[in-house]
Amino acid sequence: TYRTGIHDRCIGFMIMCVYMYIVGSPVNILEVAPLFFLGSTLIFIGYDLMFEWLWEVRHQVFLSEYFIVWFTFASIHVVGIDFGILIGVLIAICDQIFTTAQSTGVNRVERRSRAIFTPEDARLVQENAYSTFSPKIVTLEIIGNLFFGSSLSMLNGIYGELGLFEDDSPAEKNDREILEALSEEKALTEGHKTLRLTKPPKYAVLDLMGVTHLDASATRGCFLQLAKMGAKYHMVICAAGLSPKIEWMFRSHGVSFETPEEEEEAKGRLLSANKRSDMKKDDLERIFIFVTVVEALEFCETLLLRTLNGSFRSSASFSTYDDQELLEESKQHTISSVLAHFLRCSEAEKTILDRLMDHRYHREVNYIAGQNVFKKSSPSDAFYVVLNGRVANSTVSNIHSLRQQQPVFSGAGIVSSATSTRYCKSGSGRTVATTWQVGGIFGFNDFLLERQRTWETNAQVDGTKLAKFTHSNMSTLKTQDHELYELMQRVLLRASNLDLANCTCHDV
Repeated sequence: TYRTGIHDRCIGFMIMCVYMYIVGSPVNILEVAPLFFLGSTLIFIGYDLMFEWLWEVRHQVFLSEYFIVWFTFASIHVVGIDFGILIGVLIAICDQIFTTAQSTGVNRVERRSRAIFTPEDARLVQENAYSTFSPKIVTLEIIGNLFFGSSLSMLNGIYGELGLFEDDSPAEKNDREILEALSEEKALTEGHKTLRLTKPPKYAVLDLMGVTHLDASATRGCFLQLAKMGAKYHMVICAAGLSPKIEWMFRSHGVSFETPEEEEEAKGRLLSANKRSDMKKDDLERIFIFVTVVEALEFCETLLLRTLNGSFRSSASFSTYDDQELLEESKQHTISSVLAHFLRCSEAEKTILDRLMDHRYHREVNYIAGQNVFKKSSPSDAFYVVLNGRVANSTVSNIHSLRQQQPVFSGAGIVSSATSTRYCKSGSGRTVATTWQVGGIFGFNDFLLERQRTWETNAQVDGTKLAKFTHSNMSTLKTQDHELYELMQRVLLRASNLDLANCTCHDV
C-alpha cells in the first residue's frame, strides 16, 4: 500500500483472508501454483529491489555509501553472496573509520578567565597573554571522536595551532622568525585574521568538552606526545572539560598525574617558582586537569603574572591562586572595591561607588557550602556579586550532565571518579558548568530578560558572601542616585561583554 498509494481497508481484509487460507489449507500452494507465476513474482521483486537500491537510492545517501552499495553488488556476483556481503561490510567499516577521523578538529578560540586583577596586572595580562601576533596563553577547542585513526592528524593539528615543530635547528628557527614578521605585516595590511602561530606560547589550555570518546592509542599517540613536546618548549599545558572516562585515561597512561593530590602539589610548585627556569621538567611533562576552562585560564594568567612580576603579588588582585593570607583578607572585600576593580574606575568613580556601602541599594547574604543561591525555574528577581568564597552553577545541558556522570569500567573493574569538584555541592548530582570567585558577577541575563532561572547555583565553600541586587533595589537606585545607577549599568554591560567574548552566555 505504501508503493501504490492505496489506503483502503479492503486491501487489509483481502490480505488477511489469503493468509488465513494459506495457513489453514492442507494443500501446499507452491505445488499447485504455476512456475511462471512464481518466476514472474521473483523477477518483479528482484527488479524492484535493484531499481530502488541501485538507482533511486542515489538521492538519499552520500557518495561513499552509494559506492559501497554498488561495490557490494559487484562483489556478490564475483565471489558469491556470502563473501560479497562480507567484503561490503569491511568496506563500510573502513568508510566509517575514515568519516569519523574526518569529523575531529581543533580550533583556536579567544577565551579569558573571570579573575579580577588590578589595572596594572590587567594591562600586563592583556599585552602579554592575549596579544594579537604572539600570545603567551592560547586556548584550543578540540571536538570529535579521538581514536587510532584520528590521533595523528589531531596531534599535527595541535602542533600547527601552537606553533610547535619537531626540528628546532637555528636555520629553521630563523625562517620561522621571518615568517612571523611577514605574517604580522600581512595581517596589518589585509585586516585581522586568525593566523597560525610561528612562536609557541608559554601556556596552552585544551577545551575537551567536545570530545565524545578517547581510546588508549589516541591518549598515548596524541596527548602523551603533546605533553612531552610541551616540556621541550617549557610550556605549561592544561586541559578542561574532561569526562570521567577521559580523565581516567589521562591519569592511567601518564599524560596527567596519577592522583589529584599529586597534581595539586605540582600546581603549588609552579605557583611558588619565581621564574620559568625554576619549574621542574617532570611537572611540565604532565597535562594539568581542571574542571572548567576559566579555571585553567586563571591558573595560567596567575603563573604569567608571577613570572613577569617575580615573587611580587598585588594584594588587591582577586585571583583564586593568591597566597593563603589573601583568603583571609578577602573577607574584608567590599562591594565598592570589587566593582571598582571590575570597572577599573577612576578616583572620582570610586567615590561614587562608595555610596553602596550604606547597603541601601543591595543586601549582603552569607551562605554555607552546598546551600542554594537560587534553583532552576525559580523567579529571576536579582543578580549577584561574589564578595567572598566561591559559587558554582550547574550545566543546563542534560547531555553534559550524563557525560560527566558516566561510570568508568577498566579491565580490573569499576574505577571511582577522581575529581569530586565536578559536581555541585547541593546533592542534586548536577555537574559544574563554571565557577565564580571573588569579583564574579552572575545571574544578570535572566535578571535583565525577566525570565525564570535556566540553571541553579550553589555555594561551594563555607563563608561565601554575595551582594544581591534586586529589581526593587535597581529601581530605587535609578530614582535616588542616577550617577551610581549609570555605573551599575556599566557593570552589567561589561559583564555581558566579557561573557559574550568567552562564548559562555548559557553559563550566566
